[in-house]
This record gives sequence, C-alpha cells and structure tokens, in this order.
Amino acid sequence: SIISGGDAGANSFTRAVFVCNELTTDEFAWKQFGDAGQYELATMQFAADNGVMYTTYSRIYTCIALCNEFLRTVEDGKFYLTEDLMPVAEEYKKQVKVLRGLCYFYAIDMFGNAGYQDETFAAGTAPAQWKRADLYNKVVGDLEALSASWGENYNEPSYGYVGKECCDALLAKFYLNAEVYTGVPAYDKCWNICQKIINHHKGDGFNGSGLAKSYKAVFGANNDEYMAQGSRVNEIIWGIPQDGDYLQNYGGTTFYIAAGSSTSTPGVEMTNATTGLNASWTCMNARQQFSEKFNWNADGESDDLRAALWVTSKHGANITNESITNFADGYVPVKYTNYAYDEEGNIDEANCPPLSNAFADADWCVIRLAEIYLNAAECHIVAQQGNQAEALGYVNCIRERAGVATLTSYTAQDV
Repeated sequence: SIISGGDAGANSFTRAVFVCNELTTDEFAWKQFGDAGQYELATMQFAADNGVMYTTYSRIYTCIALCNEFLRTVEDGKFYLTEDLMPVAEEYKKQVKVLRGLCYFYAIDMFGNAGYQDETFAAGTAPAQWKRADLYNKVVGDLEALSASWGENYNEPSYGYVGKECCDALLAKFYLNAEVYTGVPAYDKCWNICQKIINHHKGDGFNGSGLAKSYKAVFGANNDEYMAQGSRVNEIIWGIPQDGDYLQNYGGTTFYIAAGSSTSTPGVEMTNATTGLNASWTCMNARQQFSEKFNWNADGESDDLRAALWVTSKHGANITNESITNFADGYVPVKYTNYAYDEEGNIDEANCPPLSNAFADADWCVIRLAEIYLNAAECHIVAQQGNQAEALGYVNCIRERAGVATLTSYTAQDV
C-alpha cells in the first residue's frame, strides 16, 4: 500500500515476482480477463506501460529503499546501541544486505539494466542506471564479501532470518546465470558453492541427502519445521514466513493456493477441504506443456508424488488451455496447502489450522536444497564441472523421492 498505483494485495513482494516470472512462461495461465496487466503478461501481449511490471519494479526498489534506510539509521547512530547490542546491530546489517541482494537478483533477472542505490545514497535520490553486467558484478562482489565476513562455517539464524547459507545460496543463483547476465560464465563457482551447501546438509532426511522425506510436507502449513532451527531437516534454506493470524496479505502462499482454486467452475469445484484454505479465486492453472511433465495416464493420474494433489481430468479438468479464460481448461497444480503434515506426508489432523481460515500458514519457499542439487547438476551437464556420477546422483535423488524412475544419464534439457 506504500506504492502508488495498482492493487496493494497484488503488489506484495512474493506475488509480484512470481507473476512476472511465471505468467510469461509455458507453466502458468491466468484466467481472469479483467485483471489489468496480468492477462497481457499471460498472453505475451504486454507493452512497456504494463501496470504489473511497473508495480513489480516499484516493489523491488521499495524493499531496497527500506534496506538502505535501515542501514543508514544504524550508521547514523539513531538507535541507542549499548555495547552489548553492537554485535547484534552488525549481524542485522549483514542480514539486511543479503535481503537487498535478493531484490537486486530479481531486478537483474527480470529487467536487465536497472537502478542501483545503497546506503551511501541520500534518501530520495533517484537511482543511477547501471548496465546489467556492471550491476551483477557489484551485487555479487558485495555478497561474496558478506559471505566471507561470516567466516567459513554456516551459522544457524533464527527462524525467518537469513545468514551465511542464504547468502551462498543466493550467490549460487547468480553464478548459475552469470553467462546470461554478463557474458562470462561462472559455472565453476556455482558448482563449488553448491557442493559446500550440499555437504552441509548431508546425513539426515531422505536417504541422508538433507532433503525432507516427503516433498508434500515441505509445502504444508507446518513447513516452518523444515527451516532454520526447525525440528526437521532444513530443506528450506530460505523461506518467507506466513501466518494466517498475524501476517495476513494477499500474496505469499495465500495467493498461490487461492489463485489456483475454484468453487465456481463446473466439474472442477474445489472446496476448502481440497487445499485446507477458505479462499478460492479461480484465477490460475497450469499450461499443457508444464502439465505433461508429470506423465498423466488416461485417468488423469500420475506416479509422480509431486503431482499427487493436482486437479486433473479425473476431476473434470482438461489438460489443454484452449480457452485462456475458462478455468476448466488446464490442470490445477496444487502445491502449497494449508494442511499440517507429518514427516511421511500424511495429514496431521491434530495440528492443522481451521478450515475456515482465509490466509495461509505455509511459509513461502525462496530457495530449497533441491534447487541447489539441480544447480549442481546443471553446472556439470552444461560446463562439465565436478563429477558425472555425483551430478547424476543429485538428479536421481530428487526423482527417487518423487517416486519416478531414476536415470542412467541426463541432458541439459532434462534439467
């Protein structure tokens, strides 16, 4: 609501970056013709004045401005910092710089050339425009220095906070895309930092991989148990907390669940018992290309456990998107739910939020360990980094947990 123009609910950080990342791909379709800007993104008919892109850019830079203001406030001595609070202030400054780095990642990834400001700029100064490669080099250099300042070992920040491992996982995302952003590949750096993260997690979880035993449970109402200092393996390296009682907004996992749910489409009606959330917007479903990755049979069923909750032809939906406005044209990729799960992925009835809740408790995953596994696999197949057997093992670990056949080899297209 502090951004002028647009809808405050649609402008939340998680929702804004998701929409710009996904509606323009062969993954998601948006079925509400009247939603200004989003329909144009979904049909690839957007112009330079697209309102969703404007508010996404604005949200990114609002977050950057808030990070910079916090850093200036600490530096200017506006907080009364006793001697015992000084180390806390220094730690928070590091964390804020990591948060700012994520914002710059989305700016670089989605907009290319973009503005740059840090805490040395006076508040209200118009950001200087940087070329994409220069912006990448600046932000990555700062993140590398931050990572080094934490020392060699990974710390365990409090729930909902970030630390060295989040910083390194973000660097992995940058390194993986370095060739696109700068023309200079950094697959070697990506492989090495992924190895460090993977080795840190090995020993527990699914086959000792550090991944949760159940894919489904990572996206439930109690998935905070898979984040730092949670009671289970911390597959969620970086998550954004959500809470149906205290952090109510129309972005985050509430958006993901509600946008992909309908109580008004004949044949594919979904009650709150389907998702565990009392919110259905009838907005978003999967495109055919994405749906077909899960090898559905004629009855709309798949052996892939990641697709166990999808709404498919067995519920009355069509796999094709022949009509961009008809919600029944397209399968519904139910991923997050507002159910609590045990470690095996069974619903934990005693700990589920009430079905009457309209805002989700499931935390939004920014970076999971599974992504780090796939980053490493991509580094090997694209640039021959690391060991072939090890890289193949990373792919197969994820496939095995999903209940699908393992591979004897893989290609970049497979990844």
